[in-house]
Amino acid sequence: MFKWYATRAKYLLDKLESIPEGSGTMLDNTLILWASEFSDSNGHASDKLTWLLMGNANGHFRSGRILNANGKSTNDLLASIQNAFGIADTKFGNPAYCAGPLPDLT
Repeated sequence: MFKWYATRAKYLLDKLESIPEGSGTMLDNTLILWASEFSDSNGHASDKLTWLLMGNANGHFRSGRILNANGKSTNDLLASIQNAFGIADTKFGNPAYCAGPLPDLT
């Protein structure tokens, strides 16, 4: 099933990359988050999650990198994404589970 989803994501990315927009492409002005709820679905573990960010939100994120979030929460990632789209809040969701945006993304 993963292969099917991956081919659909590649199709979408290729389409976005092929559409000129401003000084780049539509993909340059887009951000797609591909993630899973669990790193181990049998044990419902939420540590060691893999997050894929595709596009760079009009230059907000540096792309082409692999980063270790060092145990940061998904809420921290989502705080970073909301900042990319002009929402200045440093928290996302329950503040107890959000230390703030991930500084290494920008």
